[in-house]
Amino acid sequence: SGSEPWEVTGGEISPDIREELDGNCLRVTAGDGHYVQLNNGKPISFERDAYYLLSFSTFGEKPLYAGLSPGRWDEVSGNQIIMGNEHKFSVGQGRYDYSYIFKIRDAGTEAGVLEDFSEYDMRIFFDSGKDDPAYWLDNVRLYKVSLREAIPPEEHSKIFVNDSDADKTFLFNGMKYKDLDGNLIIEESITLHPYHSKVLIFESGPVTRQLSDAIRILQMLSGLDPDGIYWISDVNGDARMGLAEVVFILQELAVSEW
Repeated sequence: SGSEPWEVTGGEISPDIREELDGNCLRVTAGDGHYVQLNNGKPISFERDAYYLLSFSTFGEKPLYAGLSPGRWDEVSGNQIIMGNEHKFSVGQGRYDYSYIFKIRDAGTEAGVLEDFSEYDMRIFFDSGKDDPAYWLDNVRLYKVSLREAIPPEEHSKIFVNDSDADKTFLFNGMKYKDLDGNLIIEESITLHPYHSKVLIFESGPVTRQLSDAIRILQMLSGLDPDGIYWISDVNGDARMGLAEVVFILQELAVSEW
């Protein structure tokens, strides 16, 4: 709703309203021949080895590339110390919605790495070039997230083959399967006679996605602040959590119900 507590070096910021965004937003303007570095203006209590999701919206009248990163100020050198992988994003002629997953990492000073993260002045930094046009920023939200390993594609359906001359038992190891008729197999294993095989369809397991994951992403994209967002996988490699992930989850759930 305003420019405070945001801070900028090398440029100017001002509150503004853009119909393309969601009302009140922040206008970022480059200075005269200076690189622009924008930050959220107050320390963030990041946790060591924790993962975070940063989402935001942008609008630009001309295209430009900008960077963002979690970081802190090093009082000794007077420079920003990046504490996560820097992510490049584009601002185009229209609205762009982004999400970015990162993990805080140690970044030492000349005095070494501090064990207590509370001693760090950690913030989110947005960087743009000295000749870049103005752009607008909105809906900046930060979430702490939990990661779960994606189910390997080969586990969506699986063929069990007994190529021996004796009965053979296959353990499911916590996975649940349906047969091709849609019947849920309640046993924890399957036994096949010699030289027999059976195709089963994945139903659920310790790392399965849920419909609630897709609902939470949609809530986030609509501007709500849902609890318990779980990052499953970046299905299209764009470092964002968005509609592509929602569609992927729904498609996967449809496969598991086949």
